[in-house]
Amino acid sequence: MQRFTMVLFYFAFDGLRWKENTGWPQGRVRGGDGVGHECNWFGVTCDLRKRVTMIWLRENNLVGTIPDAIKGLEELDTLVIPSNNIIGTIPLSLTSLDKLRQIDFHDNYMTGNIPEDLYNGETLEYLALNTNQFSGSISKSIRRLVRVQTLYLYGNMFTGTIPSEIGLMPSVSEIALEKNKLKGKIPSTIGNLRSLRWFSVHGNSMSGTIPREIGRMKNLATLYLYDNNFTGTVSSSICRLRDRASLKQFYADCRQPRSLVHCPCCTSCCAPPGGCFGPMSYTPSN
Repeated sequence: MQRFTMVLFYFAFDGLRWKENTGWPQGRVRGGDGVGHECNWFGVTCDLRKRVTMIWLRENNLVGTIPDAIKGLEELDTLVIPSNNIIGTIPLSLTSLDKLRQIDFHDNYMTGNIPEDLYNGETLEYLALNTNQFSGSISKSIRRLVRVQTLYLYGNMFTGTIPSEIGLMPSVSEIALEKNKLKGKIPSTIGNLRSLRWFSVHGNSMSGTIPREIGRMKNLATLYLYDNNFTGTVSSSICRLRDRASLKQFYADCRQPRSLVHCPCCTSCCAPPGGCFGPMSYTPSN
């Protein structure tokens, strides 16, 4: 079954045209062994029982859609296929793989919504769907991704608001949602994410004030909020993160003369279409 699934995977992505296909069926043969065990094929890793646990085919000219047959790789924990020419949607069959820890599909041409069942991935730690053409809203079910440490959804066409349930992801350290079509406010629950180091939502159509609860994220190092419609004055609780030298990069739409945000502690002030200007001077509070 595993061999059959891997062969289907190969032909689904036009394997004969891959940059590197050593060991795969009809691919280049190394050492005169012919088509050996799939654990020895390029980009494939197996466990001690010779069950496929990882497929890593970055920038390898994969062309096509993810086959439903992927569900046959029941021990798969890592699927990394970015920077290819993959189209179509995320198949529901992928969500049946209950050992997946890492999914990386970035820089392809994939479309559609994130399947609701993908949010049920109790083992998932890394999810990179950025730089595709995904659409729809970010589901409230995001709260189920309790082990996710990295969430990259930027550079797509997601709409709607950021659900307040995003504040229920205790393990997350990086959230990148920039360059979508998101609206509404940053939920105040974002302040619950004490492990968060990176938060970026620039290049959307978000509005409202910047929540003071961000100041509770003591590990936050990068905060990109520019190119939105935020207004008001940045809370002193956020500026205190600069005082503690934890917040290294803070960009907002505070560039004069048409600043939307008054930000005494931003590292760079931005205003479309002129871009960002910095570094800005800042005197820490006593």
